[in-house]
Amino acid sequence: CPRVATDSTPDCRWGDQNPELCTPYTPNGIMRINCYQSSVKQVCCRTCEHIKSSIRSPVAGCEYGDKPVSINTPRGTLNCANYIHYAGETACNDSEIRSYCCHTCYRYQQARSRAGQ
Repeated sequence: CPRVATDSTPDCRWGDQNPELCTPYTPNGIMRINCYQSSVKQVCCRTCEHIKSSIRSPVAGCEYGDKPVSINTPRGTLNCANYIHYAGETACNDSEIRSYCCHTCYRYQQARSRAGQ
């Protein structure tokens, strides 16, 4: 075990405890693990750190990007990106949607501010 330990990450010395459980995305690219849950973050510490470093979100509480949610609509069940595309960025005015879809709402806000420059 000491040969596989990673001292650079003391909270995650042994990596993910269950690689199958810690597969971050479904085959069609939808987030499937919720690193916002402490139990998931503990079991999937390496994967969660990888997600966090790839997102680099400046939005507080959005370290791991959008939460893995499914939103029911007349067009079926949608993830955050598809829902905001379907409903429009004004859906981000809803605090619950903004919380679940923090990364997608941030990206829409950034695109709108760039377009207004």
